[in-house]
Amino acid sequence: MEPSDQLDPDALAAYRSLAFTLAAKNDRPAAILAFEAYLALAPHDADALANLAYLLKDERRFAEARALVERALACHPQHAEALIVDGLLHQEVGNLPAAIAAFHQAVATSPTHHAALVYLAAALLLHNRFAEALAAFAEARSHHPNSALIRYNQGLAQLTTGDFAAGWENYEQRAIFGAGWANNIFPAPLWQGDYSLEGRTLLIYSEQGYGDTLQFCRYALLARDAGADVILAVQPPLCGLLGASITDVRVMPIGTTVPPFDLYCPLLSLPRGFRTRLDTIPTPIPYLHAPTARIAEWQIELGRGPNIGFAWSGNPQHHRHQFRTAPPELFATLFATHHGRFFSLQKDARPGEAAALASCPNVVDLGGRLSDFTETAAIVTALDLVITVDTAIAHLAGALGKRVWILLPFAADWRWLADRTDSPWYPTVRLFRQPAPGAWAPVFAEVRRALAEFASPSDHPTSIGEQ
Repeated sequence: MEPSDQLDPDALAAYRSLAFTLAAKNDRPAAILAFEAYLALAPHDADALANLAYLLKDERRFAEARALVERALACHPQHAEALIVDGLLHQEVGNLPAAIAAFHQAVATSPTHHAALVYLAAALLLHNRFAEALAAFAEARSHHPNSALIRYNQGLAQLTTGDFAAGWENYEQRAIFGAGWANNIFPAPLWQGDYSLEGRTLLIYSEQGYGDTLQFCRYALLARDAGADVILAVQPPLCGLLGASITDVRVMPIGTTVPPFDLYCPLLSLPRGFRTRLDTIPTPIPYLHAPTARIAEWQIELGRGPNIGFAWSGNPQHHRHQFRTAPPELFATLFATHHGRFFSLQKDARPGEAAALASCPNVVDLGGRLSDFTETAAIVTALDLVITVDTAIAHLAGALGKRVWILLPFAADWRWLADRTDSPWYPTVRLFRQPAPGAWAPVFAEVRRALAEFASPSDHPTSIGEQ
């Protein structure tokens, strides 16, 4: 006899309803407890098993989630939600072929299932199967034409493949599900490039991370040159550097009271407003500048080069942090094969990471001296080369016009486009891409070869200003 046979059906339904209600309210801890209690009474409910597996996945309790998915599929082999969670669990460990197969099966089971369609298209994009991903997004939109999530992800695919006209339009959908600026109510119209900025005050509101602000703050210059009185609201740690670099623009910290303005525009909506295409990306490099005196002091302290900065990890809160981070031990292989001096620009390195570099005599840790972005900019400017994963340091070096090598995961962020070793956003950038998911070793082998050809700054200009 099943435990559920001994319980009043109405009481069992109440247990089930409570679990699903808590999950819908995003109360994950309470929902997990409620599902566990319910499944102790109804262990073969595939819907509940799949939903609990999804919640445990988000808690990074992958082994428990995997066991629940297998139970759900044993009860119901064609259960769409269980197949979706199966795919997501494969995706978490980098097994994209298995993830795509699971999502395909979910779509085959339920051809109009919104989540199945989204996850399939997104997984194809992560696998760099761009034509298939674009076709999958088009199929998804045919069933769900008003889905902001589908349009947003379709926009990422279009931007990655260089279709900026359609990509910027769909990227605007990020506002629908609360990306940064969407929850701010402004007492002025949104500027969308539809009328002149001449003589108007434009509030540009930063969104997302430091790297996004460093990359797209260049558009404040375009707005200024179009005749606008520009107020640029950014993250407080960036105010000093941007305020000193971007002339005739009022730079303010986000969260403070701003002066009156006529129009506003989120920072990453400006490319759409200015109708940016691949061949019209504004590149006024360098558009950021460190204080001359601090650069000179750092040049003296660093001494004769080549002096090379590096960073192996970015924001740990980024949703793809685990894929963007490179093992510091692989950086150590660079130091042993090159005569230059290497300077760690890694903030908040964990003890185990620092230990991997402790035995390298030509490595100096500057992480503790990166007091703010202005000081970091002075250090970067004084270096001959920066080697980094996809971090704010990469964007800072590019905006300063410094030579920077960026090490990218197989599924790189849309801004680095596809199948390129250069960047139209930053002329001094060189891109090194993983040939397969998680394959950092070939990337570092390529970097070692490039370093062997890298000479002193007297032989090669290290920034735009020296060319």
